[in-house]
Amino acid sequence: MTDYRNRGRNVKQQETDRDLEGLSDHELFVELTRQQREDTRYQKRTAIATWAVALVLLIACLILIPKAVRTLHNLNDTMVSVTETSTQLQGTLSDLDEVIGNVNGLVEENTDYVNDAIKELNSIDFNSLNRSIKALEEITGPLASLFHR
Repeated sequence: MTDYRNRGRNVKQQETDRDLEGLSDHELFVELTRQQREDTRYQKRTAIATWAVALVLLIACLILIPKAVRTLHNLNDTMVSVTETSTQLQGTLSDLDEVIGNVNGLVEENTDYVNDAIKELNSIDFNSLNRSIKALEEITGPLASLFHR
């Protein structure tokens, strides 16, 4: 690929050389001075563009680097908080497991007592109890009126 570029330059150089062959020394000097001025202008433009890009990069670094450092510090603080919260959560879960175990033990412990109480309640004959209460009321009614006077 460089051969083609060099050939193109060589062709242009040869054409320029042919154009310059017929010129006098003064004309050659004027042409050389014009070319140098043009090259100098391009060099100045390139230097200005290079400095502008360098300045933009410097400003970008001065703005972005502190923000990046601040973001990394915030991220580090957040990670510390997450780690602490995770540790606390682990402790809370352990405590919750213990509480659930205690509740299960309490339920298992009292299940027999509750079952016995339900059996006792089911064994009560409420019809007989109601008849007994009515009979007691019939007996105590006249006595209550006697003492209320």
